[in-house]
Amino acid sequence: MPNIGVVLPDQSDRREYFISFGKGNYVIRYRQKDNIIAILRVFHAREDRLGR
Repeated sequence: MPNIGVVLPDQSDRREYFISFGKGNYVIRYRQKDNIIAILRVFHAREDRLGR
């Protein structure tokens, strides 16, 4: 179900999908083209992704 993720608003065709695991959540960023899904990044939801 590759369309389960939320499309990012930056017009890049990337999607995010949140997964609960243990006491935290993980975020998977991916892109789908035809029948190929490319995982772009996996990170913890609490990670400071903006570098603040």
